[in-house]
Amino acid sequence: MEKKYVTLSELDVGALAVSPTGDTIMRTTYTIPKKMSGTGNIHDIASDQRDIDIIFDSDEKYAIVYAAYYNRPYSTYASGEDAAAAAAEEENKNYSYVIIDREGNKYQNYYGEHLIRD
Repeated sequence: MEKKYVTLSELDVGALAVSPTGDTIMRTTYTIPKKMSGTGNIHDIASDQRDIDIIFDSDEKYAIVYAAYYNRPYSTYASGEDAAAAAAEEENKNYSYVIIDREGNKYQNYYGEHLIRD
């Protein structure tokens, strides 16, 4: 299972990117809209400072997105099983997170084995 971490300052919101090997990669961006200040709680993945872009490479379908409160980078995964296994590890660290797909659908981790759509 390969984890890919992206910091908010490294985001490239273009649809095409160039890999380190020089190949062109198609990317999909899902934007989590900014929430109004003073609403929600610290477990929300939406920030009251800015929109958050989650960028998926062509082979990635799922992302673990942490509560905006942590200002922690998201990670992307090719399969639901990989995302579920990574989420199971994160649950032991007591971080608030949400698993989403490239369309923004939310998922629950089922014992680190697979995902169940909310």
